[in-house]
Amino acid sequence: MEVFRRSQEPITISGIDFDGTSGWIQGGVSNKIVVKKFNASLLSPLVSIYENERPVDWSKQFGRKGPMIVEIGSGLGEFIVHRAEQFPKQNFVGIEYDWPRVYKTLRRISRFNIKNVRLLNVDARVVFERLFLPVTIDSVVALFPCPWPKRSHIKHRLFNREFLQLINSRLADHGELKIVTDFYPYLEWISDEIPAQAFRYSERKIPPQFDTKFERRWQGQGQNEFWELLLTKQSSVAIPLKEDIILKEFSISHFNAQSLTLVDEKKDAVILFKEHFFDSRKSRAMIHAIVVEKNLTQHFWIAVVKQSDHWMIRPLEGCLFIPTPGIQRALELVREQSSIS
Repeated sequence: MEVFRRSQEPITISGIDFDGTSGWIQGGVSNKIVVKKFNASLLSPLVSIYENERPVDWSKQFGRKGPMIVEIGSGLGEFIVHRAEQFPKQNFVGIEYDWPRVYKTLRRISRFNIKNVRLLNVDARVVFERLFLPVTIDSVVALFPCPWPKRSHIKHRLFNREFLQLINSRLADHGELKIVTDFYPYLEWISDEIPAQAFRYSERKIPPQFDTKFERRWQGQGQNEFWELLLTKQSSVAIPLKEDIILKEFSISHFNAQSLTLVDEKKDAVILFKEHFFDSRKSRAMIHAIVVEKNLTQHFWIAVVKQSDHWMIRPLEGCLFIPTPGIQRALELVREQSSIS
């Protein structure tokens, strides 16, 4: 098999492989790979954004209907596991972008035999856009979200007006959003971002009470007062569910892998082409693309496959992705650039 790369750097591959009862979980940063042994049942609370229907049928995930509580940035799982143990009739969903923290939460869930927690390892904005229907969440909580205190970093803050509107649209009537921070200027900034008439607002000082990693850190540095912002929904902001698109596949009359030069595109979506492979015996190419659209970054593989008298350009079978306009554009670029190679 011939391999064509954009650079001479080694390729790092990571993934999950298990036999149904146990296996190896493998992840890497740069070219370093960490491998850990795990019991496959440990992953059962983890909900895949790719392998489940969107929006998620949460009553099916939990095997019942119940009050829906969502924690943004569930960290090591101290709060969500404790609350789930206290309120077994409520359904809890934790959103955490950092995989090592998700893994530690999964171990905590297993250790305490918690049945009413599900976890998502994905950007919170994507979760609220695509996985929850409007007016279906009873409560949202975020404990010590990163305040990005430097002025040049303010653009990275999560709870801006746009995201607060999105949360409002997913909250049930009179649903609540609770944010706790150690950095009062962040609370002031969020207060200025609150959409007019969307929430009833209150704030107060609170003592340490959540026993999370960050709360313990601030206590260790001598901070014993924090600030709680409580937003109660009083009118709805209508934001529809962001739905998948139907992808179009393409047919081309000829394809030459050796002369193929793929050019990146940076427009509404950023599309970066990486290595591509060609198997001359099977007349089949695989192209690795990274597709970045606002809050969603996807590693996507494209197959170019020889048919009887033409070549088909389509998503690689088994590749996990969300069908979006950016994914469609990546397929179109391969068609366009294959035609001139």
